[in-house]
Amino acid sequence: MLTFVRNQYNPDRYSIPTKFQADWNLQVDKLFKDKGVLASLETIFSLDTTVTSLKNLAWDLISLTITENNPDWNPSYVTKTLENSIDDDKVQILCGLSVLELCLVIAMKHQTEIYDNDPFNFEMIFNRFQKFANASTTMQGMVEGNLVLKAFEHIKALELIVPVSNLATARQQKMFQMHRFLLMPSQVKNAVNKYQNLPVDVSQWAMSSIA
Repeated sequence: MLTFVRNQYNPDRYSIPTKFQADWNLQVDKLFKDKGVLASLETIFSLDTTVTSLKNLAWDLISLTITENNPDWNPSYVTKTLENSIDDDKVQILCGLSVLELCLVIAMKHQTEIYDNDPFNFEMIFNRFQKFANASTTMQGMVEGNLVLKAFEHIKALELIVPVSNLATARQQKMFQMHRFLLMPSQVKNAVNKYQNLPVDVSQWAMSSIA
């Protein structure tokens, strides 16, 4: 395979202008300082760490955006491309959740957006959901702790979140065990748009920048 690749591409046959190389390196440096790009890459890495996936992703980014006359990478476009690279399987899973479970996912989305993808625990998400539910016309009767914890555990079982550590076993530890969110904000929004008969206030909460 390596011989085949070398026969197809011989770098000695190509001359890359020095200015293009300098501009390219500058754009890459800027790209990896963008919080949105870094968050998207971290999420993708948590789902797939194979070299093949990385190469395919790099090829998509380069082939769709880069030319000799325009070596610039727009961070927002790169973030969108990264998000689109993730399979729609997660969106289908989200559409199969109960309304309560989807509300917890929305709370997780808000939590990670506000705190730059920092880990969270059940208590943080429960408090955020409770704040919404108390003002909601459809979710006020859904704030019982055991019920919400069961929904949280189901989300974990579906691997939409993962524990930072596997040491927690007792109920009290489960309440405070830290987790990471494995979804893109765009996936949550897509699921909300596709979810059948979702209460309007839940949909509005998902799309709101106010958490």
